[in-house]
Amino acid sequence: MSSFRMHLVYLSESVVREFHMLPKIQEMFQNFVDKEIVVSLKKRYDSERNWSFRKKLGHAP
Repeated sequence: MSSFRMHLVYLSESVVREFHMLPKIQEMFQNFVDKEIVVSLKKRYDSERNWSFRKKLGHAP
């Protein structure tokens, strides 16, 4: 499991604990975290990180 995804899961669990949500709501929230949005966020995160790394090396525009 990637650190990015672990961070999102940790955030979801802490939010659930913070608001004392019912298990069903926690399950729904966890399912939301597991959906496509995580994939697209990770792609965006990786591409931005790669861009900043290339910029440091002088390869980015």
